Amino acid sequence: MTDPAGHGGHSGPVRRSVTLFVDQARGQVAALERAVADAGPGDADAALGAARGLAHTLAGAAGSMGFPDLGRLAAALEILLEGASTHGPSRRVWAQIRVLAHRVVGRVEALSVDDSSLVTGPGPAPPPAPLAPGLPGARVLVAWGGTGTVEAGSSVAERLALYGWKVRLVADTTTADEGLTAQTGVKPDLVVVDLDALPEGVATLTRLTGPDGPWSGVPWCGAAAQPSAALRMRVVAAGAAGLLSVPLTADAVVDRHADLREGGHEEAVRVLVLEGEPTLANLWRWILEGAGALVDVVDGPDAVPFGGSDDPDEGIWDAVLLAAPDASDGAATLAMALRRDPGLAAVGLVLLVPSPDLGPVASTLARGGDAVMTAPVEPDLLAATVLGQAARAQAARRRAGREGGGPVLLRGTLERRLAYRMGRARALDMPLSVGWLGPGDTEAGGAVEDWAAADRGLARLLRERVRPNDLLGRGPGDGLVVGLPAVTDADAATLLATVRDAFAGLVPDTPLAVGWAGLTDPDAPADETAAGLIARARFRARA
Repeated sequence: MTDPAGHGGHSGPVRRSVTLFVDQARGQVAALERAVADAGPGDADAALGAARGLAHTLAGAAGSMGFPDLGRLAAALEILLEGASTHGPSRRVWAQIRVLAHRVVGRVEALSVDDSSLVTGPGPAPPPAPLAPGLPGARVLVAWGGTGTVEAGSSVAERLALYGWKVRLVADTTTADEGLTAQTGVKPDLVVVDLDALPEGVATLTRLTGPDGPWSGVPWCGAAAQPSAALRMRVVAAGAAGLLSVPLTADAVVDRHADLREGGHEEAVRVLVLEGEPTLANLWRWILEGAGALVDVVDGPDAVPFGGSDDPDEGIWDAVLLAAPDASDGAATLAMALRRDPGLAAVGLVLLVPSPDLGPVASTLARGGDAVMTAPVEPDLLAATVLGQAARAQAARRRAGREGGGPVLLRGTLERRLAYRMGRARALDMPLSVGWLGPGDTEAGGAVEDWAAADRGLARLLRERVRPNDLLGRGPGDGLVVGLPAVTDADAATLLATVRDAFAGLVPDTPLAVGWAGLTDPDAPADETAAGLIARARFRARA
């Protein structure tokens, strides 16, 4: 019989190996505690060397035995101890050593054989990223509860179908967790629960979408007619993607799911670290790079490489970690100066101070939304704080330059971003296509009336079909433009044909003109601008 962890007949030896490691690790951290205690700020080279050797051994063994978190923590301690041996342990370094050593000891004391990934088996693989834009297939919405507004045949369900969605309505308010999954028969793309009819739905969806649930990772929303502030807090605290209004509308569902898709799109995070202590600078770099960030480290403000990114709509950094070496306001004042710099206005700041007694400048930064942390710090907390500030900065950039804060880029912003992607496509000898979609001529040859409503539906259709890194913006002639890097003209034509067909059902009797153009077209000028490429796509639509 195969064990549930997938190790078959080898589960016994694996468990014995992990058990032996846990026992040995507890002996190692006892020796580590003694070595750190002996390695005071004075002359303690031998003790520092012993502690570093123990941390090195523990870091390597913990990872191979299925305890990666412990391995990373021990590796961080090793980096500190190595720097302390080379440069001497300053007061700040010594304080950080003590904190990490204490955390390593506590983590080892709490080890359980059953927590090892060698015993439990690997977690689920992440879903593959979309390689090309196109018809999303049938996204599935599960609507659970008593509104009845999205039942089969309803106007909401019919409109969702035009966007490419299928609806599964579960109206039985007594449905158990397993029954809810069985009734739908599929893993949904989004779940909406009517909290007016089913207040217990929060707990149920938390279980279903949790790490061990059948819908692990599936986003869900509550729905309520007049939600209270307490209900909103409860829903968000449970991990929901917010609240929708009752009765549901198809447009609200599509918009919320598109927001979640874009928010889940991973961008490279770029962080600047200002740290004058070489040992700590190496530690901060290691922690943040381990969390997936691209890190620049400088030892002071004079070394900051001011300048822009190649992309005109991206800053050179997403977050700045600024370490204050003492209790003076110097670092906080520098942080305030960085905050006033126009090039860093949207950058998230994290100020690392040596004392929880904040000065007036640091307090001002904290009230303004910047993060202020007290050293020494936990590695995981530091990484989460810096990445959180970076995510906030990236979200602010995504919202900038858009019509009403929505998904459609303003024309100038679109052309700047498209020009940047055209340059990259030419440098890499890659295709890039642009589509223009706008109001066509009526049968009488006149203009389309009330194009604004049709335009909103068209934007939703395009948003459903493009990738998060594609461009969607305003073009000339009241049209919408999509920029599709690494997409050939033929693939662009196929994509736009599906949009045109869906638009005909969504906004009947409204003519839509569609055209496309690409960098690889035989008639494309070698030095064509973004505006010129868009104009060629529009000309083809009008031809």
